[in-house]
This record gives sequence, C-alpha cells and structure tokens, in this order.
Amino acid sequence: MGIDETSPGVEGTRAAGASFRLGETDFATPEQLGEGLAEHWHEGLAAFERGDLERWAREELRDEELADA
Repeated sequence: MGIDETSPGVEGTRAAGASFRLGETDFATPEQLGEGLAEHWHEGLAAFERGDLERWAREELRDEELADA
C-alpha cells in the first residue's frame, strides 16, 4: 500500500507495532499523534495528503470512526 513499515528518514510512515512516525518520533496513540502533528505539521500534512493517517487509524488501530473523521 505504499507505506514502508520501518524505513528511517521516511516521514509519516508507520513504525514497528501500531505507532505512527513523524520526524524522529513514534506516536502510539491518537492523542500523542495529535500533539506530534502540532510539532511536525509539515510531515503531518504530507502524511494526511498521502492517506497515511487514515490508513493507520483503519488498519493499525482498527478504528473505523477515527479513520472516517
């Protein structure tokens, strides 16, 4: 699906487990990711445009409501 699971330096990709990487930081929960998006908004915007955030919520968190928000 175009998401590299662990490649370093790739912004807005999933890391091991269900965490989501922005910059050099992995975020394990939607709340943590929300805080991270404020700090890494350029990477977050790119991840949003690629559909990575929706895919993370749907496939890793299994949260259809969040994915559809």
